[in-house]
Amino acid sequence: MTRKVRDIFLTGLGILLVIIGVIGIFLPVLPATVFLLMAAWCFTNGSPKLNHWLLTHPHLGPPVIEWRAHGVIPFRGKVLAIIMMSASLAYLIFFSSAPSFVAPLVGVILFCVAIFIVTRPSLPPGNKQLDSSE
Repeated sequence: MTRKVRDIFLTGLGILLVIIGVIGIFLPVLPATVFLLMAAWCFTNGSPKLNHWLLTHPHLGPPVIEWRAHGVIPFRGKVLAIIMMSASLAYLIFFSSAPSFVAPLVGVILFCVAIFIVTRPSLPPGNKQLDSSE
């Protein structure tokens, strides 16, 4: 794959991810920040102009900047991620016809992801607001 084709692909994927992220701002079941982080990665590797636009956007940029600078995951995002992972696992256990080893395996993976999410800061260092996770 040539660099130009890769850049076009990453830019198109980034635009799609931004659109999904914006929809996620209004729908509580979609984690907007995750899609914006993926879009930022795509733009970093495919379109410096769109990367700059995303990072300087007054509403979309701050979560990306806080993640890159401090590994911040907002408390609301943590709660939604844990709820959605739990619901997905419950669906897998109760309604799926997957082989019996799949649910425990997925459960262990989701548990590890949940630990990672919970252990990230909810606010950047030095922020005087009360951290909702404490």
